[in-house]
Amino acid sequence: MSVILFLIQWIGGVYCLNGDLEDVDVGIWVLCLFMGWIIIIIYIVGCLQTNTSSSSNSSPSSSDKEPLSPNNDYNTSQNLSKPTQDKQAQNTSKTLAENNESFYSYVTHMSDTELINTINNQYKNIKGSWTLAPHMGEYGSVEFAAVLLLWKYAVNNFVRNPESYASLQITLGDIICCAFFGMTAGEWSDKVDPILNAHSDIVSYKEFGNVYNYLRNNYIDKIHSLEFNDGNMQEEVYRQLYAKFTEIYNSTNGFKEMLDFYTSKGLKIKDDIHFYVANDKNDILKHTLLRKWKSKKRNLEEDADIQQLPPLLTDKFYISSYRCPFCGRHMYKTVFPIGGEFPIRTADGYISMKRVFTCKTCLKFFTPLPEHKLSCGQYYSLKLKTLDEYKMLLETFDNHGTTDGRPDA
Repeated sequence: MSVILFLIQWIGGVYCLNGDLEDVDVGIWVLCLFMGWIIIIIYIVGCLQTNTSSSSNSSPSSSDKEPLSPNNDYNTSQNLSKPTQDKQAQNTSKTLAENNESFYSYVTHMSDTELINTINNQYKNIKGSWTLAPHMGEYGSVEFAAVLLLWKYAVNNFVRNPESYASLQITLGDIICCAFFGMTAGEWSDKVDPILNAHSDIVSYKEFGNVYNYLRNNYIDKIHSLEFNDGNMQEEVYRQLYAKFTEIYNSTNGFKEMLDFYTSKGLKIKDDIHFYVANDKNDILKHTLLRKWKSKKRNLEEDADIQQLPPLLTDKFYISSYRCPFCGRHMYKTVFPIGGEFPIRTADGYISMKRVFTCKTCLKFFTPLPEHKLSCGQYYSLKLKTLDEYKMLLETFDNHGTTDGRPDA
């Protein structure tokens, strides 16, 4: 633009020198100079608008559910290889806790058998009772396998940074489930990229690409033997399924509604989400892991005379012999299965909760210290401020708990 300005000024100057100086020399020269600066200002404003638009498109909110397109091209042999160059050159390790491995290390440190079993087990656990399998194809299946590993990595490391990992779990869980409803490998891959860019503090685009290439170079044949490579339906069935799914997806208001929809269809994606998912994207963790449970010392009374009381508070909370240490009423409890313990934040750090008791009158939850029973008089407690908050957390625990006992609870 500086060159353009110089030429305009030069032309005006030459015109003035060769023309009638008494009539137009200064006026023409000033007009040319003015026009040159106007052109530069318009150019700068245009550049700023372009950059702003590009920035907003490349880093979408991790909790905004974008609409889907029903157009589906089943070119499953398309090469979906991720480049090894980082799009934004972001450092994936800057927020990793000390002594914790990166996503790439997590994957590459597995044995051959462990890696394939982890991929397949995650796939089967999420699929649940849903009958249709994704049709990801030659290269899409490798990327799908990498995302399943990233899902497991996020679940394992959730307590390191609950807010970031919660956002990653919600968006990853949503896109994983989309594959079960006929989304093609090409469109699915395009949906993964913004998730990676929005969570580069956990895994950068480059690191994910390195994991993808590691799987493709070493395990592609074994991955192709898994169900999600070829699927189990004809392409026309997938097209029809996806067309109906896009109507449902685009009519929902948030991730909570979609997660409830996936659950209603038999998918078990919510089994590994240990927090309350709200439709309000700013309210994801308000009621759960960001709350700190307080350490208390107080004797709790036991009373086995519970026959006259309602046996269930919810589907999974059943009557307990323990009385609330504050109001004296009987509490209800639920037990988390072995391997499905619920992480909570306490005054002593994060712990894996095996069972939780609740008093609906006091809006409180209680859990004993690790390796202790509630009768020992030492426990962690959490007081909710409103009934709505209490119901949200009660629902979350109810989704993960059971009425079955466990030998250590």
